Amino acid sequence: MKRKFMFVLMVVMAGALLLGACGPAQNAPASPASTYSQMNQINVSGSGEIYMAPDLAYITIGVRSESENADSAMDDNNVLANAVKAALIGIGIAEEDIQTTAFNVFWNDKWNPDNTTTKVYSIENMMDVTVRNVDQLEDVLDAALGAGANSVYNIRFDVADKAEAFSKARTLAVQNAQKQAAELAVAAGVELGDLITINSYGGSVTPVSNYYGYGMGGGGMAETAQGVPVSSGQIIISISVNLVYQIK
Repeated sequence: MKRKFMFVLMVVMAGALLLGACGPAQNAPASPASTYSQMNQINVSGSGEIYMAPDLAYITIGVRSESENADSAMDDNNVLANAVKAALIGIGIAEEDIQTTAFNVFWNDKWNPDNTTTKVYSIENMMDVTVRNVDQLEDVLDAALGAGANSVYNIRFDVADKAEAFSKARTLAVQNAQKQAAELAVAAGVELGDLITINSYGGSVTPVSNYYGYGMGGGGMAETAQGVPVSSGQIIISISVNLVYQIK
């Protein structure tokens, strides 16, 4: 009886092993053909650039006043700031295009001939000005400096509407990448297959920037600033793309 039971058990185990061998494979590793397919590709990056003449300018203009009396320094600064703002509005700059960006109050010790110190208060009022006609930029500088501004910083140029330029740059970037892929395929003696993926990135705007860091007094500054030559240069709109092709 015991021998019969052992025989039946062995038959059942053998059948289970046979079914397991015939069933679907679990967690099978990727086939070499699949791995080869992923590697059998050409990956290229292309770029496109559009050069444009800027039609906007941004400029930071400031007035700085000093006095041994804090109230006097504040009063002097207010007079100068209001005069600069009025001069800019007087040549056609819209009031909403003049924005205060910083107002600083600080003091320093000034050494006197008798080796004592005197506290001197400094007031700075900085404003960002948007110039919507770059041809007017020289007039803006002359008007501001003539009204008492004694610091001008960071003239930046830009383009108001860049949508069409970005579109053209994107097209150029794709064409550039396609040309590279075709040249690589010829050089390698292979044939390009289907385009698998395409990605666009970047989208940068690189303006030509001029930096002005005048620090003279208002009167002297105005005399040297008449007819200041300002070159707006060009704005570069750039886009990059990445293309991946299958190799036939």
